[in-house]
Amino acid sequence: MVTPRAGGAFFAIAATAALLRFWGLNYGLPHPATRPDEDLVVGKALKISLGQMRDPRDFNYSHWVYYIHAGVLAAYRGVGHALGWYPDTQSFLDDLSLGHPSLQYRICRVSGALMGVATVLIAAWAAWEGYRRRSVALLAALLVAVNFLHARDSHFATVDVPMTLFATLALGFALRASRTQMRRDYVLSGICAGLAASAKYNAVTIVFATAAATLPPLCRGTPDERRHAGVSLVLAAVATICAFALTSPYCVLRLPDFLAGVAVQRRELFDGAGEAAWRVHLRLTLPGAFGMVGFTVAVFGMIRTLWLRRPADLVILAFVVPTFASLAGITWVQARYMIPLVPALAILAAEVTAALLPSSPVWLAGAALALALEPLRSTIAFDRLAAREDTRLQAASWIDEHIPAGARIAACEGYGAPAINADERRPPAFEPLKIHCSVEAIQDKGARYVVTHTHPDIPFFRPSGRVLRWLRAHAEPLAVFDPVGNAKGMQHCFFQGDAFYLPYCRFESVERGGPAVTVWDLGLPSPPPEERRPRLP
Repeated sequence: MVTPRAGGAFFAIAATAALLRFWGLNYGLPHPATRPDEDLVVGKALKISLGQMRDPRDFNYSHWVYYIHAGVLAAYRGVGHALGWYPDTQSFLDDLSLGHPSLQYRICRVSGALMGVATVLIAAWAAWEGYRRRSVALLAALLVAVNFLHARDSHFATVDVPMTLFATLALGFALRASRTQMRRDYVLSGICAGLAASAKYNAVTIVFATAAATLPPLCRGTPDERRHAGVSLVLAAVATICAFALTSPYCVLRLPDFLAGVAVQRRELFDGAGEAAWRVHLRLTLPGAFGMVGFTVAVFGMIRTLWLRRPADLVILAFVVPTFASLAGITWVQARYMIPLVPALAILAAEVTAALLPSSPVWLAGAALALALEPLRSTIAFDRLAAREDTRLQAASWIDEHIPAGARIAACEGYGAPAINADERRPPAFEPLKIHCSVEAIQDKGARYVVTHTHPDIPFFRPSGRVLRWLRAHAEPLAVFDPVGNAKGMQHCFFQGDAFYLPYCRFESVERGGPAVTVWDLGLPSPPPEERRPRLP
């Protein structure tokens, strides 16, 4: 039973989780490629919502998240139609491009942030199902709410946070099944496991948690109890397969393409030459996500569960250990791959804290403060950066205001390039040329202006030293937008695989998100002057 005091605490935790996930939610918009893969997810979701696509036709990810966001976009358009905003589909599309540019990204980001907040509450429920203590549920919810990694990725319309939502649901039902041994709980755990894998392939490891719920009756039960557990596990497996097939049907209907896509993903993740992921995650990702205190307590909680091996302990370990092991050998390391482990590790940290401390509310509040303070500070620092204008947007605004209309502008390709002529509410003012950043490409295009983007700690897309030397010798830098300045030694604060221009640590060393963007003038003759397009209010 939830007391009024506990209910108030849960409400405060949920409100904190929402604040941390909605603050800075518009980061980088309306730039279409602020976050790698977000343009893929939102683009396909929009086409599905408009009936232009059924089969997503790619297998980088399973397809459930595409359909979730497509449903949200369709619901928004339906409400808009009922209110008279969108009498037809074209009016909706006009609003996305002219009225509220990048509105589809904002809608999908709100959906992702809400799923992030829901995961906080589901983690509390899962903790209660496992250990039947309100203090454990409260602490687990708090640790997920302030967790930097989970809060960071809840800002974006990508797949990891939705996947974690369904994986945590599956974990909660598995914990309940380990206690009740009811077939309904096994089936519900299986359904949620199928939905988690349908959001992202690697979440399939949650099935080990469902299987672990059968260990007590299989090891110590009567023949009838063992038979009951075996049948329950089979039903859970069927439910998992059906849930996956129904929500990612083309992964089944186009099985050879699906298997080929998974093979390509595996080669990209494991066949590189980088440092093994397990070292990076234990040294940087998880301490950064939980704070060093929280991470240490979570590790201690895992050691304790290995020692005690209670039914709930076995269920959680059966998810955490295989999931981490399946990612340990990756060399294309990305912090977000650890997100599905956040709720389970938060539960372990909460359980060991509540078990070893006196039951006094004062002690519990002190422990909560000690565990939550460091990740809360990191999340707030990140949100403050995300709420500021990205350098790509600054550069695009500067170009619009200072470069003559009709000018030919060669922009080096990549995520770091500012979007030129992106505002469809006005006629195109410039002739933008996207180039592979080389001296030959610059010379071949005959553009007067060149836009480069670089970053000291992200090697992708940046021009070579030869290009920069040539530009310094032949062009004048008109404007530079540098988010990092003289900050040194931040390589470990940027995950190379993400090409993501907000840091994972040392937030005080960065003024805003984005790469260092430079606008160069080669001094070539400009096209005949044209009337500048009018400024929008």
